[in-house]
Amino acid sequence: MAKAPVVEEHDLRRMLKIAAVTGESPLRDVALLYVLYGTGAMLTKLAQLKVADYLTEAS
Repeated sequence: MAKAPVVEEHDLRRMLKIAAVTGESPLRDVALLYVLYGTGAMLTKLAQLKVADYLTEAS
């Protein structure tokens, strides 16, 4: 069985830097990357998150 790919720390730092300066909502994008790579949650659980779970109407 193949091993799952691992995101190295320098790759994550690069993704965070790029997310912080691109897109419509850089703060949201950075926060989502931290959630994805910082919680250790299963991808299926993260995929079930609704926008209302992490954004308010003011966002």
